[in-house]
Amino acid sequence: MELVNVSDVAIGGNVRNDFTGGSVSIFVSGSNSDRNQLFGNRFLGQTGTTAIDLSDTGNPNGINPNDLNDVDTGANEGQNTPLLTSGSAGDSSITIDGVLDVPTGIATPVVYRLAFYRSQSCSDSGGALGGRRGEKFIESIEAPFTSNSENFSVVLDELPLPGFITATATSPSGSTSEISNCLVAPLPENLFADGFE
Repeated sequence: MELVNVSDVAIGGNVRNDFTGGSVSIFVSGSNSDRNQLFGNRFLGQTGTTAIDLSDTGNPNGINPNDLNDVDTGANEGQNTPLLTSGSAGDSSITIDGVLDVPTGIATPVVYRLAFYRSQSCSDSGGALGGRRGEKFIESIEAPFTSNSENFSVVLDELPLPGFITATATSPSGSTSEISNCLVAPLPENLFADGFE
C-alpha cells in the first residue's frame, strides 16, 4: 500500500489488516504525508528491511535512523521508532523495556501510542529473514513521555514464546513510525532450569 502526499489516513487501529509478501507493506512518501496512523496490523512475509517505510525520496529507502530529539520532518513527520533494549517474562506476560527519543521542550507529559508485535523471524538487515516485521499484533499501550523521561517499561498480556518482538510509536498528532529493531522475545528463566534448551 502506498500513501504518497496523503495525510490523516488510519490503517489498522480497531480494524486489523493483513499485509503479506512484497518488499514493503506500507510505503509513506512525501513531505505532505503526515498524521497517518498505521498500528495494529499484521505484517507477514516482507523481504525488505522494514514493513513500514517512511521516505522522502519517492522510493522505499529502508530503515531510517532515529535522529536526536526527533527534529526531522518529512513523511509522517519523520517519527522516531522505539528502541527496544531488553525484556523479561513471567508465566503469562512479558515486560519490554526501551527508549523513545522525543523532541526537547516537553515538560508536561504527552501521550504516545506504543504498539507491539511478535514474529517468528525478524532481522534488522532484511534478506531471507524478512527484515523488521510484525506477524502478530499483541497490543498497543498509551505511554506518557517528557523530554527528560524517554525510557519506558510496559507489561504485555502475552504468553512468553520464542521469537522476536518489535514495536511502532505513534505521536500525539497521529504519525506512526517505522518498525523498531528486532528484540529476541523474553522467556522465563525457569524454562531452562533443567539444562535443556
